[in-house]
Amino acid sequence: MLGHDRSIQSSVVYDFAANDLGIHELPSSEYKKRWNEILEQSKTYELLLQLDCFDPNTDIKKYGSSGTFYFGLSRTDLKNKKFDDIKMELQMT
Repeated sequence: MLGHDRSIQSSVVYDFAANDLGIHELPSSEYKKRWNEILEQSKTYELLLQLDCFDPNTDIKKYGSSGTFYFGLSRTDLKNKKFDDIKMELQMT
C-alpha cells in the first residue's frame, strides 16, 4: 500500500493523468504532444495499492488476467479522506 509502483509498462501515474485529462485513448502522436501536461498532472496522484495477478496471496489470475491492477487517488482527495474517485488501471505484458 502506497509507495512506488512496479510498473509493467510505464509508471501508472502517467495513465491516471492521461485518463484524467481525457487523452488516454488518443493517437500516440497526440499523447506525445501533451506529454508535459501529462507529467504535471501525474504529480498530483498517489498509488494506493497494486495487486499482482500472479501473486499467490491474491490469486487474481483465476479471473483471466496476467498483469497487475493499480489503484490510485489524487493527493488532495487522499489528504481529505475522499475515496469516491479512485482510479484503476490494468497493465499487462
